[in-house]
Amino acid sequence: IIGSLAGSWQVLDLLQTLLRISLTNPMPTLESKRMDRRQRGRRRGRLCGKGYKVQRHRGNRSCLGFERGYTLLFLHLPIYVFSDSFWCQHVPLGLRGLQYLMDLVQVHPTHSVDLTQIHLVEEGVGTFDAKVNVEVQLDSELASVAIEKNGNTITNSFYDLISVVILSFHSFIHSIIFNECLLRVEH
Repeated sequence: IIGSLAGSWQVLDLLQTLLRISLTNPMPTLESKRMDRRQRGRRRGRLCGKGYKVQRHRGNRSCLGFERGYTLLFLHLPIYVFSDSFWCQHVPLGLRGLQYLMDLVQVHPTHSVDLTQIHLVEEGVGTFDAKVNVEVQLDSELASVAIEKNGNTITNSFYDLISVVILSFHSFIHSIIFNECLLRVEH
């Protein structure tokens, strides 16, 4: 019994001199310090499975914002007609805005108002009470009824802006053929 007590005292002395182990002080062994790199071709490897002789090796970098494996953003967007030279978008103008312009005397009510490339919409139909003759390219049915209710006239006129630009060229106006046609019409 005495021998076993002496051995237990030695074990307790040994435990007191050893380092305490906790979650804050474990140290890796020297053999485990080697960084284990993923092999090429594995998921999210060093070169993502592309190897050395593709874009990295040849210096052909992708453009900024390009993501491999995804459809590009400009291909996701719908096709818009900004490249169509014949397409024209008319700016909407409500009757409330037209009434406001007439109240500020920006639009004179005695003259005929020519609103080219304007789409007259029915916003403010109930409050429109101005006397004005309007010429627009597009209008809604309620807007035309509201203008005609006050005893005014509204006319829809359409012209092709590209044709007007072609007709306004100096060489076309002063050409001999054009002047001869005008002379024939006059006689």
